[in-house]
Amino acid sequence: MQITPWIGGMSIKMTSLKAKRFILMCVGLVLCLIAVFPAHATRHALLIGVGNYPGLPPRLSLEGPVSDVTALKKMLVSKQGFDPKNIVTLTDSQATKDGILAALDNLSKTTSPDDFVFIYFSGHGTSPQDEATRKMKINDMGTFYTGAVLPFDFSAADTPEKMMDKLIIGYRDIRPRVEKLDKDRRIFGVFDSCYSENAFRSLDMLATRHVTIPWAGAKKNIGDSLIDESPTTLKDAPTTVSPPSPYENTIFLSAASKGEPANDMVQRDMPQRYTTFDGNSHGALSNALLIALDGDADMDGNGRITYRELHKSVRLKVAENFSHTPRLLVPENRPSMKDDVVFQAKRGEKIRPEPSIPTGPLKVATKGSAKRFISAVTEIPGVKLGTENDFDLLIKAVSAEIETRSGQDMFELYLANGGLLAELPASTVLERIKAQVKVKKLLEKKWPNSNSNVFIEILGKQGILFEGDSLGFSIDTESDAYILLVNIDHAGNINVVYPYDDSETGIIKKGQGLHMPGVCRVTGECLGTEYLKVFAFPSLPAEISTLMGESFSPDEPLFNTLLTMLDQQKNVVTSTRTLKTERRQ
Repeated sequence: MQITPWIGGMSIKMTSLKAKRFILMCVGLVLCLIAVFPAHATRHALLIGVGNYPGLPPRLSLEGPVSDVTALKKMLVSKQGFDPKNIVTLTDSQATKDGILAALDNLSKTTSPDDFVFIYFSGHGTSPQDEATRKMKINDMGTFYTGAVLPFDFSAADTPEKMMDKLIIGYRDIRPRVEKLDKDRRIFGVFDSCYSENAFRSLDMLATRHVTIPWAGAKKNIGDSLIDESPTTLKDAPTTVSPPSPYENTIFLSAASKGEPANDMVQRDMPQRYTTFDGNSHGALSNALLIALDGDADMDGNGRITYRELHKSVRLKVAENFSHTPRLLVPENRPSMKDDVVFQAKRGEKIRPEPSIPTGPLKVATKGSAKRFISAVTEIPGVKLGTENDFDLLIKAVSAEIETRSGQDMFELYLANGGLLAELPASTVLERIKAQVKVKKLLEKKWPNSNSNVFIEILGKQGILFEGDSLGFSIDTESDAYILLVNIDHAGNINVVYPYDDSETGIIKKGQGLHMPGVCRVTGECLGTEYLKVFAFPSLPAEISTLMGESFSPDEPLFNTLLTMLDQQKNVVTSTRTLKTERRQ
């Protein structure tokens, strides 16, 4: 069956042979993630960067770590509300093994329960991915990868015993200290290093920031044995399974998965190959992190950045120039932490990605020549007049350029957050407002007493979508559930995206998720805000068979069927996302 829907001048064609569905995507709204940061809680940061290693050959010095720490401290103060007095920095000669471990230990004394602690490391390290390291038995745990950070005072000229003692090993030195903080504080760890996926579970490290530890009798040339430009020993690495996170309140962002190298961005490659956040050398992850925290990760434009958004932003930025993939790790029994606000979420609080949907009558305001609609707007049930400073929808005439292009008298509807809902000819403005009054009932739908969460992530190109762009979606639940995903397009029509047919009505198991990349393609052109609203039911409603794969307006009987079905459900969890699309210039 071929679906080629055209609503409001734009459609999304399915590229999947199994499920052909459409979503009309347009100009984005606010995704309001509410985070209450305790009044007594304080943000603290420990920033460590080691670029100069006297005990290693000069060619193994790193350009990025010190500038990473400098720029990150500035970012935390200027953009993230950190007090400078609560930020500890250790760079080069300050970052000895004793200095680093003392600073970690001191966090238990300088921070209090419910405080937020940010731990960041940039520098050299090693991993059991290396044959020499495995001979040193850093991976003494025997069941999973671990690794080690190289402090400033590490020396390749020492005996193997002294080198082992000087390393900061994950399971021996890092994990016990983080576990102590994790009991009653919130922790966010970032390690800009290769093979670092398990860094806080144990500690894997580095790529061009990676050092192969020389083992007695292995190589005569210590300088050669310290660098691993092409890690051929990866194929010999033991097959292991990463353990579950041992933490309850810790989130960790790594530069790469446990089998990938990570990169430095150095001056000799600028600007021919790439540019950095501030023109200085940085680790690839650190550079992406700075750009993300500067606002790039605020993908829904609501003024807040979640860990999910942060991860997606740095992943896309790193991929522009490098092949390693930043990983985000959260406690496996608390996936909802991905949607906490970075640096601000209160320990233990569940934050849901719910949009700011107005309650009560829809307040509609007019501006300029749009005041011609005032009389007609007041006659629409469920609508009251607003002002230019207090509205849910604002009607505004479009520019003369757009009117000339369209050949019609055109108007725009703006949402309270400034996002464009729709661009319409004058003849359809009132009908769109009537539709919004009804659609609002669906957008407002939620069950506040539910004890679970559901999360939807848009897969594919981020930001503005244009004709030809492909996208998909991923849905995660905290409990077994049946999924209903609906799209409310910029024209106010409802499209049931999932399930599309009987093959998609099965239960989605906790932790399994629903992952459908690249199933949609944007076709046509349109401007406006569109919503994706997902519902997770503990049991499958009978009405789903009537709704699946359907498209209908708020005036059609199927809309009432949907609302009635939802009114009869209990213990449902829901989440809403928005998308934005613009015509190509």
